[in-house]
Amino acid sequence: MNFLPHWKWYMKITAILYFVLAMTASLLQASPGSAQALQKRITANYHGITLHDAILDLQRQTNVDFGFTKGLKLEELEVKDARFNDKVLGDVLASLLDPHDLAFNEVAGAIILSRKQQPGRITGRVTDVNGQALAGAGIRVLETGRSYSTDSEGNFAIGIQPGTYTLEVTYLSYETQRKTGIAVEEARSVAVDWVLEETEGSLHEVVVTALGITREKKQLGYAVQQVQGEEFEKATDVNLLNSMQGKVAGLKINTASELLNDSQISLRGEGPIIVVDGVSTKVGFRELNPNDIESVSVLKGSVAAALYGAEGRNGAIIVTTKRGRQNRTVIEVNSTTSVQPGLLTYPKTQTTFGSGNGGVYQYVDGTGAGLEGGGFTWGPKLDGRLLTQWNSPVDPQTGERTPIPWVDKTDGKGNLVKFLETGFTSVNNINLESGNEKGMFRASLSHSYQQGIVPNTHMNITGFSVGGQYQVRDWYTVNTTLNYSKQYSPNFRIPGYGAQDYFYSLAFWLGSDIDLDDAKNYWEEGRTNELQRFQQLGYYNNPYLIVYENQHTYDKNVVFGQISNNIRLIPNSLELLVRTGINSNALERLEMIPRSMLYNGRKSQGDFIANNSRFFRVNTDFILTYKKTFSEFFDIDALLGYATTYEIEQGLTARTDGLNIPGLYTLKNSMNPVINNNSKNEQRIDGLYANLNFKIWKPFYVSLTARNDWVSTLPV
Repeated sequence: MNFLPHWKWYMKITAILYFVLAMTASLLQASPGSAQALQKRITANYHGITLHDAILDLQRQTNVDFGFTKGLKLEELEVKDARFNDKVLGDVLASLLDPHDLAFNEVAGAIILSRKQQPGRITGRVTDVNGQALAGAGIRVLETGRSYSTDSEGNFAIGIQPGTYTLEVTYLSYETQRKTGIAVEEARSVAVDWVLEETEGSLHEVVVTALGITREKKQLGYAVQQVQGEEFEKATDVNLLNSMQGKVAGLKINTASELLNDSQISLRGEGPIIVVDGVSTKVGFRELNPNDIESVSVLKGSVAAALYGAEGRNGAIIVTTKRGRQNRTVIEVNSTTSVQPGLLTYPKTQTTFGSGNGGVYQYVDGTGAGLEGGGFTWGPKLDGRLLTQWNSPVDPQTGERTPIPWVDKTDGKGNLVKFLETGFTSVNNINLESGNEKGMFRASLSHSYQQGIVPNTHMNITGFSVGGQYQVRDWYTVNTTLNYSKQYSPNFRIPGYGAQDYFYSLAFWLGSDIDLDDAKNYWEEGRTNELQRFQQLGYYNNPYLIVYENQHTYDKNVVFGQISNNIRLIPNSLELLVRTGINSNALERLEMIPRSMLYNGRKSQGDFIANNSRFFRVNTDFILTYKKTFSEFFDIDALLGYATTYEIEQGLTARTDGLNIPGLYTLKNSMNPVINNNSKNEQRIDGLYANLNFKIWKPFYVSLTARNDWVSTLPV
C-alpha cells in the first residue's frame, strides 16, 4: 500500500498533536529554562584531573550553577581520560558521573549532583481467606504502570527504585485490593502480604465472545475473562500486551522490555489468535494504542474459539476498540512518562581477577591466544600491578607498549551494568469523541517514544485511528473502524549468542580490567571503517562498535480496520450482519555490518542486508442470527455464518558479498554479485459455521457449535 499521497495530511495531524502536547508540557515545567541547560554544547578534554575540577570547568563553560555536597568527595575522584567534541551537557555529565555511581538532576535551572540510589525490593504473598496461594495473581505498581504476577506458591518479588508506592492486586473472581504508602528504602526489602475475598455476582456480567457477539457469562460453557479499557489507559507501556500481565488467569506473558522484541504470549500453553472488532488479524499488540481499547476478552480453549475454525484451536484474544459515545462531545489529551533503570537485577560476576587464564595475562597481538588467556577471565588478581594491556600507551621511540596498572575498571559492578544506560518511555495521545441520538464517532492520534537501556537504541510509534457507528434507518446500522500505525527504529538490539551480542560478551566473558570508557574509541587510529579497536578481537567485538556501527533499522507501516452492516430483517428476532475487514503491513529491515566485525564465526569484509516484506489479508463474514424467547423457561439463540478469507505474504532479501568501500552501505557497493532470495505465500479459506444455544428452565444452558473449512493450500 502506498502511503505517500497521504503524507502531507498525516504530517499536519502530527503537527497539531505535537503543538497540543508542547503547550501541555510547558504548563507543567518547573523552570522555563530547564530543558535548555542540559542541551548546551560542550567541547572539552580531561585527562588525569579530579571530577571536582571537571565540574568547575563545565560550570564556567555553560554558565549553569552546579550544586553538590562535600560528602560526594569529588576532589578524590579522578577523570582519567575523557574527550568531548560538541556534545550536549547531559551526555557529558552521564559519561563523567556514571563510573562513580553519581547522578544528576535539574532543579530550577541548576544541576544538582547526588549519589545513585540502589534499588530496593517489595516482596510478599497473595492468598485467599483460607490461606490458599493464588498463583498468577496480578500485581500492578500504579506509579510506574508496570505489572507483575505471583508464582505457583503465590509469592512475588519486585525490584524497584527507592520511593513510596501504591500496589494493586487483582485475581479472577476476587475483589481487587489496593495498598498505598508502601515505602521502599535503598537496598532494602519491604514485605507486603495480601488476603483476597471472592466477589459476588461475577457470572452475571456481559462479555464479548467470538465474532464480536456479546453474551452473559453465565450462559457460556467455556472459560472467558474480560479486561476493561480503563486498565490500559493507566499503563505507561507502549505494548498493550505487557499491560495485561497478571490480569487474566492462564494467560502467560513473558514481557520484553527491549525495543521491538515482542513479548511472548501463551494461553494454557498455546498461542491464541488475535481478533480486532470481530475480525481475525495478524496485527501485533504493538500496533494497538492502549487508549483506543474498549475491552479485551480472552476465550480459553478450542471450544471457546470454535467459530474461528482451525486458527482458533488454541483460543482467542478478542479486542474491541472505542467508537465514541452518543449525545456528548469530548476532547482528551493524555501524556505519561516512565523511567526504566538499566537493570533491576543482573548476573553476579567476579571482579577480583582480570582477563587471562591460570593467573596469567599479557597483551601480545589481540588474538586472545597464548598469554592473553584464550578469552577467559581468570587471569592475575586485579591488585594494581603493572601489565602490558590493549590500551597501553605506545612508546614512539621503540614502538613497545608501556605497562599500566592492572585494576578493576567497573567499580565492582561488572561490565554489563556499566555499559547499560537508563531508558525512558513517553506516551502521548489526543482523541476526539462526539455523537447524537443516531450515531457517534471517535478519532485518535498518538505518539510513543522509547529510549532503550542499550546505548544508541530508540523507537518511535505513531498511530491514527477513527471509528464510528450510524443508524441509517430503523432497520439498518453501519459501523466502521480504521487504524494506521507506523513504527520506526534507526537501531535496536537483536538478542543472540556469540560475538554479535554484547550482552553475551559483557555479562559472561570479558574481564573487568577492560576500560569501557576507552573502548568508546572503537576504531584504530587512521583505520576508521576498516579495523576495530578492542582488548582482543579473536573472540569478541568491541560492544560500542556493535551499537554504533552494526545497526539494525526497522520501518513498519500497518493498516487494519473493518466495516460492518447490520440489517434487521425481523424486529427483535432475525438479523443479518455483513462485515469486511482488512489487515495490511509493509516492513523494511536493514542491517549494516562493519568491516573487521566478527560475524557468524568469521571476520567480516563489511556487508549490507536489506529485507522487505508485505502482507495483505481480507476477511468477509455473512452472519445470520435468530433470537426468540418462547417462555420464561425456554429461549433459543441461533447463528449461521459463511466466511471467506484471502491472504498473501511476500518477502525479498538482498545482501552484499563484502563491501568495496568500507562504511558505504548500499547494494551497489558489493564486492561480488548481490545475493537475493524471495518468497511468496498465498491462500484462501472458505468456511461455514453454526452455533445453537438453548436455555432450558433457568439453570440449564445447552450450546452446540460446528464449523467446516475449505483451504486452498490443502488437497481437496
